[in-house]
Amino acid sequence: MLRFIFLLAALSLASVATAARLNADSSWDEIRAARDIDVRIPEIAFQSGERTYSIPVTDVCLADENTFRTKEKVALRSRPTSGRVDNSVSMGNDFLFTDRTFTQRRCVADGRNCTWKTETVETGLEYNIPVKEKSSRGVGRTLFRKPYTITACS
Repeated sequence: MLRFIFLLAALSLASVATAARLNADSSWDEIRAARDIDVRIPEIAFQSGERTYSIPVTDVCLADENTFRTKEKVALRSRPTSGRVDNSVSMGNDFLFTDRTFTQRRCVADGRNCTWKTETVETGLEYNIPVKEKSSRGVGRTLFRKPYTITACS
């Protein structure tokens, strides 16, 4: 039992050390590898056939000034033929593309009434992503914010 307590204490100190050594200058690979932090990277929706793929902005680049592309090829899957996700079929790997600008309808509330407005929205290129510590009670305080800019594809 005493060994277990020492092991728990050592793991606890190791996780504090990991979070303490990370900062806004740390690479995204270092941040993603740390187990004692929580980072929720915003995602962009890509459509392929009947499926929508949510891709983190850190895995997206600009194919041209109006089009996003995935940095790597994505494993494409067919839509499940039943309610089970594992019932889909591989459709190969390919890059996904989506427009930066899209139109959406939104409700503008006026008391109890809703007036539907169509608006054009442009997805931004710059993000300030919060990196938070994990605690025994869930997500803790923000350690730092890491800026990220979507750049041109190479």
